Amino acid sequence: SEALLNRAIKKKELYAINTLVDVGNWCSLEFLLPTCIYDADKIQGDVFIRIGRQGESCLALNNREMNFEGRFVLADDLGPFGSPMTDSQRTAVTTATTNAALGIWAPADYDAGELHRHINLFAQRAGDFCGGMLRHMQLLSNQRRSGQ
Repeated sequence: SEALLNRAIKKKELYAINTLVDVGNWCSLEFLLPTCIYDADKIQGDVFIRIGRQGESCLALNNREMNFEGRFVLADDLGPFGSPMTDSQRTAVTTATTNAALGIWAPADYDAGELHRHINLFAQRAGDFCGGMLRHMQLLSNQRRSGQ
């Protein structure tokens, strides 16, 4: 969200992908938190927030290999696919996406009521501008345990 905010402050053009990504950028700038949008049909199995392991990386949206070791990541059965800094090409939304997973990254001590308001507003805007509806909401937190 910091890089996005810097682009907006400097009046640089934001990357145009599709309306759903525009809604995510809008929410990120308003909430001052990183948002993420994934093609939910490309996610395999359960989703976890954890610390990236040694050697874990992914091909990011900017076509660069992103090293996730020691960083917060969203991961599924195939490994990391997102972080507060960047997301992977593997789960990227396209104009063909019909089932999206929306996310907001927030610190553990972020006000829960405010976070719920952000989640609901993000989902409402996505529905208003892109169609669809919120089917499921889940709060994930990093469980700092040995081996995770």
